[in-house]
Amino acid sequence: MFGSFSGAYSAVTDERVPSTLGGLPPDARRARCGHSRARIHGPATQDAVPAGARDLVLRLPARIMLGGRVVGDLGPGAQLAFRRPGEGSTSATLHVGGTFQFAVEGTGRGALVLVDAASNQFGLVEGVAPPRTDLVITLRQGHVIEGVVEGPTSVGTTHVSARGELAAAGTTLGADGRFRLAGLPPGAYTLEVWSGDATRARVARIEGVEAGATNVRLRVDDTK
Repeated sequence: MFGSFSGAYSAVTDERVPSTLGGLPPDARRARCGHSRARIHGPATQDAVPAGARDLVLRLPARIMLGGRVVGDLGPGAQLAFRRPGEGSTSATLHVGGTFQFAVEGTGRGALVLVDAASNQFGLVEGVAPPRTDLVITLRQGHVIEGVVEGPTSVGTTHVSARGELAAAGTTLGADGRFRLAGLPPGAYTLEVWSGDATRARVARIEGVEAGATNVRLRVDDTK
């Protein structure tokens, strides 16, 4: 574990032994404690703690976990995420054998979405209410969106992304200006074209593209 005051003073601690942070200025600080196994335990904080305080106790909350396994043969680079409608997503790491375990915030229901572009498969489990550690994701035949980006682009630094209500995917534009996004669940997607690596700028955008569309055309400087 580690402890800190306002991020400027820190010490490694052991949960079995009280810890001391010395050499602090006299003004009040925020105390924060975290665990080296951050995926299991969340951080604990307490504000307005004056230097010199003794017997301070910070309790690490257990994180809310999702876990389970994937049924089927996964391709390289498959991506798994937990997403709630109208909110961001939490990505997960897939381990050998297709098992997974990761922490999420809150207990609201959402969906587990797996996009396997390499083998054009997807997995979808809706109505998931954390915590759950017995989830099973069955792979199904995925859908493809492919097409061409017209106008000035750069090979290797022009990217195309697709974002739907639940799933998202991205790829790099080919030398011929074509792109292929695979492993998508059914539904409508917004496609965006981004230029650059370090600092990206959106150069094209189109909404309402259905999974399975194979002749999509975007032009640089289309509605951004």
